[in-house]
Amino acid sequence: FAETAGTFINCEGRWQGFNGAAEPPGEARPAWKVLRVLGSLLGLSGFEQQSAGEVLAELEELAAGLQPDNDGCWSVPQAREEQAGVGLITELPMFSIDGLVRRSAPLQAMPTAATGEAFVAASLAMKMGLADGERVRISTGQASAILPARIDERLPRGCVLLQSGHAATSALDLSGTTLRIERETER
Repeated sequence: FAETAGTFINCEGRWQGFNGAAEPPGEARPAWKVLRVLGSLLGLSGFEQQSAGEVLAELEELAAGLQPDNDGCWSVPQAREEQAGVGLITELPMFSIDGLVRRSAPLQAMPTAATGEAFVAASLAMKMGLADGERVRISTGQASAILPARIDERLPRGCVLLQSGHAATSALDLSGTTLRIERETER
């Protein structure tokens, strides 16, 4: 990443460009150049760019008029107490987005970093007889994980908030809308 120019688009939809900070060692080349050569060797069209700036210009043209839509990040399911499943709310904390920030000890010490906990609506915790900090088994589909529970008054009734981008939740399918939660007993 430090050997090439590029552009990130942040969560607000802002384009943030950067230049390479180091020369690639030996005959190494930036990934876009390797892909351009492979595309050309295979006789494919669309691999004629000669600079990172040309790649960016083409991407800007393709993305013209698109607006960022982060609504899916905090969609709240219509959870009702009589439903068989529990409503699942997911978030991707900003310090869990990529490998660089996930490996930064100072960023992971921030209060907004992922904690690997299950945030449980207060009404659901009360119904389950669940205490703050008690361990729960979260199941989505065939996968499950045991996580500490944090009771959260801000969550809607019957919902659990899980953070993606954390090792503790990596086995779970967080794309669905329901999950199962139960108190974990000592085994």
